[in-house]
This record gives sequence, C-alpha cells and structure tokens, in this order.
Amino acid sequence: MIHGGIQAAILDEVMGVAAQSTLTKEASDLACATAEMKLSYLRPAFLSEEVTARAWVVKIDGRDIYVDGVLLSSEMVEVTTATSRWRQMRYQPT
Repeated sequence: MIHGGIQAAILDEVMGVAAQSTLTKEASDLACATAEMKLSYLRPAFLSEEVTARAWVVKIDGRDIYVDGVLLSSEMVEVTTATSRWRQMRYQPT
C-alpha cells in the first residue's frame, strides 16, 4: 500500500499547484505555502495501481486560498480526500 504520508505529499503538491495558479503574473514577488491541510483516508491506495491526483481552488479570502483535492484509484474511485488553506506571502530569496 502507498503510505499515508506519501499520499499526503502527493496531494499537498497538486493542491499547491492549484493555489499557485491563482497568483497573477504581475505579482511575481508572491508565493504561497500550506497553512493547514486535513486528510480523510477512505480506502487503501495500492502500489501496484496507478493513482490520479486532482485539485481545485474553492475560495479566495484575502491572503488565504482554499483548495480541495482528491486521490483517485485506477478505477477513478476516491481513495483519499483533502482540504487545505494556503497563505499568500512575499517571496524574498536570499
């Protein structure tokens, strides 16, 4: 089976892409990071099967971006669901 932490990392990654996609090109100094994430493990995800991860933005409220995600089995059955809140921040590389 795919470890729950690996499932969480996969969902965190695709939800991050969804959250990041809300930032405009003009705001090149903005980034976003996971502030909260809640997972529900519904059934096992097997290593021998392909899984699909999907994410979509639910709401934007000020600096917070709310994103939902799902990990689907090869039969497109929900394996794990997730909700998350992302926080926009200034990106200042060192």
